[in-house]
Amino acid sequence: MTKREALLLTAAAALGAVLAGLTEWGMGLRAGLGLIDGIGDGLRALSGLGYAGNLAAWAICLAAAGLPLGWLWYQRRRRRLYWEDALLLLLAAQLLYSLYRLANRAALIGQETLELTGVWALAAGGALFATLAGYAVLRLLRRLEKEAGLSRLFRGLLTGAAALLVFLAVWGALSGFLAQAAAVTAGNTGDPAGAARTNGVGAVLTLLGLTPSFLGAAVLLWGARLARALEREPFGAETVELCRITAERCRRTAQCAILLCVGGNLLQLLLLPQLRKVSFTMTLPLVSVALSAALFLLCRYFQQGKAIHDDNQSII
Repeated sequence: MTKREALLLTAAAALGAVLAGLTEWGMGLRAGLGLIDGIGDGLRALSGLGYAGNLAAWAICLAAAGLPLGWLWYQRRRRRLYWEDALLLLLAAQLLYSLYRLANRAALIGQETLELTGVWALAAGGALFATLAGYAVLRLLRRLEKEAGLSRLFRGLLTGAAALLVFLAVWGALSGFLAQAAAVTAGNTGDPAGAARTNGVGAVLTLLGLTPSFLGAAVLLWGARLARALEREPFGAETVELCRITAERCRRTAQCAILLCVGGNLLQLLLLPQLRKVSFTMTLPLVSVALSAALFLLCRYFQQGKAIHDDNQSII
């Protein structure tokens, strides 16, 4: 793993940890919902200033909705449009609808007492994010069809997937641990030592549970490095040796991920009388195991192809 790759994974893990803390303490959600509610309050206040204020509020809504349309127009000047670009029209309509409802809270369900910062804000934000993310993914797939430098793009895709895997794993695992630790502490006020012991074991189990995800990210980075070597010299001695090393690392990674899962359950079983809460895992770390197995088989396939290539060369 290069220094740049290590920094990328560290940054992804740090971002996941920060978001987990904000999620658990409610700061991120409150700040986001407060910002959304503030936008609605600002638009309503502007509309209440009279005819000019109402026009200004509508201008703001139309300008925000026009951002996706402007991007669509820019793309139209650069390339041919495809069906997935229609999602930009949907995104513009969603923005206009969401801003209108923010400025007209009573029209949402016809109730002045509706708590806007609850269900509606989350639903609107989720719908906008889904449309934007869907457009980005579909555009990426379209680019994969057209891109000439596939090796460079493939390496970037694997590296990005490794960072995303670490980010999501840290965010999910740490959020779960913080919520569980808070529940254990609140439910065992008469036994603080037992609660502290349980939370300590929970922290160890969280680290054990995160390790397969980090190993899976390492597998993706090994795949990116192998792709770079294959682009330079597919059947060179350096590529063959890297393929052998990668296959061995993948085999050990799959074994380690499975043993860590087994070890976490065994640790809880041994300490069961002393714990106030347990969480046994009934599934294996399939993501890291599947990635390791896939790259391992790819390396084995390449090694067989190298052997056939050498036989053909000897015949010629």
